Amino acid sequence: GGGATDGAAAADFYNERFATLEEECRAALTRVDRFCDMKKQALDDELRQQERALEHGAESVRALKRREQSKLNELADGERLHTHEKEMLSKASARLYELKEVEQALPAKLEARQHEAAAAQRVVDEQRRAYDQALREKRYRTDELFKGIEFYKRYLGLEFHRLDSGVLRFVFRLIDPLDHARKFVFGVRLDGDKYVVAECTPRIAELDAYVDELNATNDFSRFVRRVRRAFQVLS
Repeated sequence: GGGATDGAAAADFYNERFATLEEECRAALTRVDRFCDMKKQALDDELRQQERALEHGAESVRALKRREQSKLNELADGERLHTHEKEMLSKASARLYELKEVEQALPAKLEARQHEAAAAQRVVDEQRRAYDQALREKRYRTDELFKGIEFYKRYLGLEFHRLDSGVLRFVFRLIDPLDHARKFVFGVRLDGDKYVVAECTPRIAELDAYVDELNATNDFSRFVRRVRRAFQVLS
């Protein structure tokens, strides 16, 4: 009964860390997906706007050309074009030139937007690979932790309890050769993504250094072994 309860407590403790990591990865992927969607929407809107501008300009040019032809026909009949009509034709030609420049620039803009979309997709792929790697590492660390805990529980008198405060408390027996029932206790909790010491009885002078190594390596089994050896020295 006690072993099942202890195992469930440890599972809850590490499942909570795993859920936090998974949520952060999902949030990062959501932000990247939203960024890609915004870039694609902006590109689509710009292309549609340019297409409308080109169509409107082309229709204007066609209308002006029709007027130009009409005036030329009148000139063939002996009428002269007025000065302001010539200016209108000149402006239409200039506008046509501008529209052609815009049309020529569109492929380059489209290519640039495509490069941006490809770069954003690479970011998404990298985030997904990082998430998968983190998930594999988390599963490995969890498996290693439970292997170490099960060994100590079975052969070295280890108990552990999940407290309401979030502290995971480890209780060692079978350390003091004169009193096998004597308890040696330490507890850790998570502060963000780092372990911190919550309690230690009797006090181990090197415990802070052990915790620093734990946070650097995530090797919880080694941490537990080092703490037990330190308790043996104190006994």
